[in-house]
Amino acid sequence: MARMATGNEAHRPADLRRGPPAVPGRVGAVALTVAIVGGVAVLAGTAPTAAAGVVLGILATAVFSASDHARALAGVLLLASAPVIGGFADVTNDVPAALRLFDDAVLAGGVALLAFNAHLLPPEARRLGGFALAALVLSELAGVAAAHSGPLTALSAAWQDLRWLGIFGWGLWLASSLSADDRVRCAYFVAVGWAGLTAVISVAQVALGMIEEYRLSIPTAAGLFSHPVPGSLAGVMAITFAIADHQSEKPVLTPHQRRIAFFVGLAAVMVTLRFQAILVVGAVLLLSLLRRHAGPVASGVVVATIPILITGSLLAISAATSQFGVIAPADSASSAVIRDVTTHAPSRVRLSQGALRLAGEQVPFGWGLGTYGSGLESALESEAFQSAGLLGFYGFRDTGPDYRSDNFVAHVLAERGYLGLGLWFLALVLLVATALAGSRHLLPAAALAGVVATSPFGPAFKSAPYMMIIMFVGALLLYDAGEPEPLQDQ
Repeated sequence: MARMATGNEAHRPADLRRGPPAVPGRVGAVALTVAIVGGVAVLAGTAPTAAAGVVLGILATAVFSASDHARALAGVLLLASAPVIGGFADVTNDVPAALRLFDDAVLAGGVALLAFNAHLLPPEARRLGGFALAALVLSELAGVAAAHSGPLTALSAAWQDLRWLGIFGWGLWLASSLSADDRVRCAYFVAVGWAGLTAVISVAQVALGMIEEYRLSIPTAAGLFSHPVPGSLAGVMAITFAIADHQSEKPVLTPHQRRIAFFVGLAAVMVTLRFQAILVVGAVLLLSLLRRHAGPVASGVVVATIPILITGSLLAISAATSQFGVIAPADSASSAVIRDVTTHAPSRVRLSQGALRLAGEQVPFGWGLGTYGSGLESALESEAFQSAGLLGFYGFRDTGPDYRSDNFVAHVLAERGYLGLGLWFLALVLLVATALAGSRHLLPAAALAGVVATSPFGPAFKSAPYMMIIMFVGALLLYDAGEPEPLQDQ
């Protein structure tokens, strides 16, 4: 006797009830080749070879595939490889110019796709998203009003701050090309794949003596993304996927798959050991609690307040102690732990202090776009850091400006002033509300909450690799096209 459709299945479109179309053999072969060549090349330290192999493999897949489904999967592979290539370009001085522009090219395409596919979002999400975009643009214009940077520098700085929106454009385009079930599969395998490769490559690099630094007496390595921080973010996003799915109105993973994502992500976090991972998990748990007891906008207000509270707390602690981080005797057993956890905290506190000085001198518009942590014009930034009283500190000098972009909240305050910071805060509120209104799955909003929470501790929204790692998996689930069934354990 034929089985009758029940529950959600009775209302599912016919193509979704039949299941996703089979992945063409050439797509699977190319994906496997890309993974093997890329992993071996990164492990061997020949990242340009890895980048070339990945890009050529993906382009070949797109060109020679006859179906929209295969081309969409090639797009997923392209987005999955982009932060690997971008991470290498960010930390390496002598790389081809094409690699440095790779992130921009991918995200520019995403911005165009966002303009053409925004209509796919529910009406409430479109309305909130439109207000969020307006607030972001107005925040940038507040920095343009300052006189310390030229129009070309200001335009380049604004693009750096806003290009991450292209990730949502790719997500919406993939929603129109892949079934809901396929997008869940892609999101799951990208999240677990990034975390798993981070863990495996990091362990192999440590075994080969390619140690980046020691944290809590544990060696850490550069890993898949050429630096431990994005590797830690990849790990915590796999954990976030498991937590968000468990807390979602419509879970799409089985309990077994949630456990796999959680423990693979935990392995990546353990081999990278970065404080940002704790912040992301905390923000996700807070958001899951808010979603049960507050509306989208109220939840957005609480999440957007996190970086402001963190920055204020760091400034208060700094003012209350003569030397930040020294809260135990130098010879105590806990002093090494404190030192490892707060290694970069002084530079981030100084960035906030300098931003307050510049914003106070140029009320309400700030010092101008491209002048504080944008990394576009060294002389222009040095002038701002001199005025902020930071140019003499390690990490802020002309010869080694390594820490100038380590605090995105300070970057916003210094360049756009109090007006720009207020508009940015409003944009964060609306962005979180948009993600909550646009999907019944918690992951898109959880990803946003994670990057908001880490913004006082890194380049956050300005860094293309960071944003791709944190946002791409969530962007795949932003659009509710059909009712995806939980993945089947394989």
